[in-house]
Amino acid sequence: MRPQGEIRCALLAAFAQLGQATTRQAAERAQVGMRAATVTVAHMVRAGDLVVQGDPIRVPGVRRPVPVYALADVGRQSAQGSAARGLEPWQQLVSWVLVRRRVRQAACT
Repeated sequence: MRPQGEIRCALLAAFAQLGQATTRQAAERAQVGMRAATVTVAHMVRAGDLVVQGDPIRVPGVRRPVPVYALADVGRQSAQGSAARGLEPWQQLVSWVLVRRRVRQAACT
């Protein structure tokens, strides 16, 4: 698997510090350009690393409401021992994917 880029790692760290944030707030915290942050946040949402929190908010100087993002919950299950807990095979697969996502996020640190 290809390693994550610097912008994605910086945005992950920014969202980890801020909790919930707009793209602009995360870009300022991560010290990356707004255009790069916008594209990267869209990719992170598509990949499942970020989720949209609630309704968009109004921001001064912006005509449309702005979405607020937060890190996705990567789950509490570990892939090891899932069969012992009586999980179905599809649940084991989902657990494995969630653990892989957590490892991917940790690769930035």
